[in-house]
Amino acid sequence: MICFPRGNDPAECRSLVAEIENFFEEAGAETSVSDEVSGWKEADDSPLVQMMVDVYRDMFHAEISVYMTHGCLECGYMAAKNPSLSVVSIGPDVENVHTVDERLNIETFLQLKQFVFELVKKSCGNE
Repeated sequence: MICFPRGNDPAECRSLVAEIENFFEEAGAETSVSDEVSGWKEADDSPLVQMMVDVYRDMFHAEISVYMTHGCLECGYMAAKNPSLSVVSIGPDVENVHTVDERLNIETFLQLKQFVFELVKKSCGNE
């Protein structure tokens, strides 16, 4: 059996891996851990998150949904390599992710494109 646990909190992921190992070892199975995927959790008071909230509100006259997920392994990898880096993951609306029925909402993709463009402009001081 191969497990690929992911999460926002690296300590919780390590704890889950240890729990899985213990379960199978108690059942007499041999276990090994070959790789660890870095999780990350952006601080609630992150200037980057606040900038995103402000830009979204200004552009779309609505509040953005800010929440943590287990997704985006690349962000965890970058955050592990440079802990002082502020990292977020954003994306368009997608249905049935990782299935043959996966669908992308084009309208939210186009909004995301605009949003990222405005974030880059604001980050560079070009408002």
